[in-house]
Amino acid sequence: MLLQFGPLMADVPEGWIDVTEQVPVPDPPITLARLNGAGALQFSTAEFTEGIPPNPMRSDLQEFLEQKAVQDRWGPPIRHETGTGSMMFASGEFRVGQDYMKAWYLSDGRNFAFATYVCDWAEQEQERGEVEAIVRSLSFAADWSEANG
Repeated sequence: MLLQFGPLMADVPEGWIDVTEQVPVPDPPITLARLNGAGALQFSTAEFTEGIPPNPMRSDLQEFLEQKAVQDRWGPPIRHETGTGSMMFASGEFRVGQDYMKAWYLSDGRNFAFATYVCDWAEQEQERGEVEAIVRSLSFAADWSEANG
């Protein structure tokens, strides 16, 4: 099912819902979770407004991810990759304490999204396929509207 949350759109499997309002912090990031699921998938965005579009390369996104991992003390990634789905991305998987975390920096060439999925280390396989599919289908709603008129 196509779901819009904030400036983003994604193809989200049945059972996943927007739980942002349930996150107990001021101004929480966009948060999706499956009812009775293992973890939460969160998104933050930086939207292009004017000037020269940034037009990053995958190596730029990888550098952003490496800097974030150092800044937040996640440790070295267990796995990492770069690629292109609906947007180009760089991702890394980390063990943070007893948690499994996967983080992505994504861009459509103008806008940026940062996504994280966190669950208990022992449950990392439970939602992996669905989480990967959601993130790979991610696009900025304005881009989707332009492409699908």
